[in-house]
Amino acid sequence: MLADSRLAITSCMNHALAAHGREPVPPERLYPLIGPSLSDGFASLLEGEPDDPAVASCIASYREVY
Repeated sequence: MLADSRLAITSCMNHALAAHGREPVPPERLYPLIGPSLSDGFASLLEGEPDDPAVASCIASYREVY
């Protein structure tokens, strides 16, 4: 049996963005970011680089709730 974890992942990504003062992103826009590394996904959303401290902070917030 397969599970569709998109809702959980996108909800956690939006939680992380909100925790850092960012607006939520429609889940459909986040779907392509599911699978690649979190650092690449958040770097794309924050328009930064994967090694930016803001990216690491978002990842930590994501992991707090996932």
